[in-house]
Amino acid sequence: MILGIVEININNNKAFEYSVIYYDKEYGKDFFCNVVWIETATNIYIINFEVVNDNADEYKDIFNNIKYSFVEL
Repeated sequence: MILGIVEININNNKAFEYSVIYYDKEYGKDFFCNVVWIETATNIYIINFEVVNDNADEYKDIFNNIKYSFVEL
């Protein structure tokens, strides 16, 4: 299940984000996957966050802190 693609701004860079919930047969659990891609003047960066879906709410603030702290060096 894709939860939608949205355009966001990360430190004055155009970025896009979407989330997916998928079932992992090997682990026997649903996983929450959040993908962010950030376009800078010279590069595209992709950040992928994954966690067991039952724990997704506990990690959303951590994921947000990481993605909004992005700085191209």
